[in-house]
Amino acid sequence: MKNVLTSFLRGTDRRALSALSLSLVAGAVLQGIAFALIVPIARALFAPEPRVAWPWIAALVVVAAVQSVLHHRSVPMGNELGAQLVTTVNRTVSQRISQLPAHQLGAARSDRLAALDSSAIVVLMGLPAHVLRPLVAAVVTPMSVIVIAVFAAPAAAMLIAVAWIVSLVLAFAAARMLTATTEPDAAQWLERVRSWPVQPPAGAARRISSIVLPAAGEVLLWRSIELLLCGAMAVSVFVVTDGDPVTAVALILLSALMVRPTTEAALLASTVLNSREVLRNVGELLDGDPGAQQDWPEHDDIEFAEVGLAVGQVPFGFRLAARSCTALLGGSDGIRLTLAELATGNLAPPSGRVLVGGTPIADIAPGEVERNVHWVGPADPTSDELVGLPESEVALRAAQRMRATDSTTLSESDRACFGVLRAFGRAPRLAVVDLTSLHAVDSELDELVAEFARERTCLVLPPADAGAPAYAQRLVVEDLSGKIEARS
Repeated sequence: MKNVLTSFLRGTDRRALSALSLSLVAGAVLQGIAFALIVPIARALFAPEPRVAWPWIAALVVVAAVQSVLHHRSVPMGNELGAQLVTTVNRTVSQRISQLPAHQLGAARSDRLAALDSSAIVVLMGLPAHVLRPLVAAVVTPMSVIVIAVFAAPAAAMLIAVAWIVSLVLAFAAARMLTATTEPDAAQWLERVRSWPVQPPAGAARRISSIVLPAAGEVLLWRSIELLLCGAMAVSVFVVTDGDPVTAVALILLSALMVRPTTEAALLASTVLNSREVLRNVGELLDGDPGAQQDWPEHDDIEFAEVGLAVGQVPFGFRLAARSCTALLGGSDGIRLTLAELATGNLAPPSGRVLVGGTPIADIAPGEVERNVHWVGPADPTSDELVGLPESEVALRAAQRMRATDSTTLSESDRACFGVLRAFGRAPRLAVVDLTSLHAVDSELDELVAEFARERTCLVLPPADAGAPAYAQRLVVEDLSGKIEARS
């Protein structure tokens, strides 16, 4: 997890990180000075002349005011740095995923990556602003108190240093012990909640009671550590101060104040540790081998090899020749769209393989698939397309028809024409022409699709009630039997 966070922090603004670190360190030093001022204030309040305490109280107010200003300025800096950190994480993961072959992640790892948006993002966003501050204070604040105590009472400074080290070890050991069990990440919690029945199962009350005892044990553990440290400090301070009750009370207050930042830092450290599984999965993804990424094959024929669309369904197989046009007929739009998604690599078949030119489409580099595969559907024209359309009679007639009507009320056929015209500029080698949203295909759109399909391997999904176009072979889907048959 440390390596992952370090790599992400490299992509953030280093000057902003340095400014935030200086602000947090300065705030922690001022907090240590404020804690140290408790001792002279307490002694002055119990003195015969309590007015002696006012200068110390004034100094405490000034220190608190400066610390408040630093805190007010550092919170927006931390939030901005946290937003940069989250943005860096998202961009890095997106870039890495775009380099992976299709479907290499699988369902399990995809769920873990999705959990990054829920659990780890919260930790990363709050890391600079809320988690880093107590961690810095747990180290810098006690050290500031110890440095000040060295000049006032060396023996007390030595005692405070030993007590601080012991409290630091005990607090983080307790935090480590409490987080020894693996906490479920966000994806596992979602899966667990979805599997819960509507009615609470029998024995739920017993399970709730079994949770109460460990939870109470955790709270009692922290309180016991704090009381133990404060009690040990009280006895030691009383011995060091030769029985002076006023100084002993002041140092006991100081010890209680010093223990608190340490326990807070330990608790927040456990929050970071609870997200280590998600960050580990992200690190494996970023550092893993993207695998073999092949170029687009020389031939564009499509082969479905023993593909099954559902569990228990009889596998089917067929081959579509390169630079041929095939119309998917029969069946529901859902099954026809699924076949088209399989052919373009957008879906992975539950069983079997889909090959393009003899190469599994899942093994082809994503960039190659993006350049050579295109899904064509109805599209609204842009302002540039309305002004400068391709020089062809079909496009010109479509433009004239649009200018005669309101451009905001284009028919679905006109939008389909623009989708096909736009696909000409992409020049894909494999294309799917999705016309399932149309009620019928007019002659102009039919002519345009025929021209587009002439130079590439093309799958056409005509409207449900339309027949096969004259320029395409038929691929008939039969829902009831699950049989898919290619017919000329």
